[in-house]
Amino acid sequence: IPIYGRLADLHGRKRIFVIGSTVFFVGSILCGLANDITTLILFRAVQGCGAGAVQPIAYTIVGDIYTPVERARIQGMLSGVFGCAAIAGPTLGAVLVQAGSWRYVFWINLPIGGAAIVMVVFFLREDLKTRRHQIDIVGAILLVVGISSVILAADRWRQIGGNYILVSAAVGIVSLVALVQHEKRTPEPMLPATLWNSRIIVAGSLGAFAVGAAIMSVLAFLPSYIQAAMGRSTGMAGAVLGIMVVVWTFGSITGGRLIVH
Repeated sequence: IPIYGRLADLHGRKRIFVIGSTVFFVGSILCGLANDITTLILFRAVQGCGAGAVQPIAYTIVGDIYTPVERARIQGMLSGVFGCAAIAGPTLGAVLVQAGSWRYVFWINLPIGGAAIVMVVFFLREDLKTRRHQIDIVGAILLVVGISSVILAADRWRQIGGNYILVSAAVGIVSLVALVQHEKRTPEPMLPATLWNSRIIVAGSLGAFAVGAAIMSVLAFLPSYIQAAMGRSTGMAGAVLGIMVVVWTFGSITGGRLIVH
């Protein structure tokens, strides 16, 4: 996400959004055609490489189109849409799997993704002021290696053993420390350190981290608990998550309107 965001700053939102969406589109096709778990994992990686551009650049485009006064209301509406998608998605996925095939979970992205690409290409007007830039390749590599290594150590410590966990955690920590030092010296950093001088950005980021962690934990844990511990179907797991749609949608829209005031 930060890499795509930086590329969008350098080369324009429209171009990078279309590139990322196209990669996601192709990855979805390949996932639907996968014949074994190895190729599915590989194609999911391709899909993920494109997905990193879709949501953040869409939010950035909204920031470019609307004035600061209008942004809070629009962001609230977008958050409501995201809430519906994040929670209704498992329900729809369960229906697709039970009624047809798991491949439909990926192929359903095609009409939606295609429509998004076409709309951005034809309707988004962008006034891009081009100038020479330096892309922080070293910072991007350190960022990816650091985060990936830490996540691997935290998520797979039971499966890959103690020594590998220590190596993975050490590589991640060293990479992230090196990233901080590198970003202070490079002329056009991937993650500018000056951002953290703003109390609003710090408070907003910490709040988003806490809320995101809580919500994603529920989304990840609850379906597994309903199916594995309670012995219910995938449809029931999706239906339980669907209840959250109502609260999330109204809360997001209402919160966006309150921020305006």
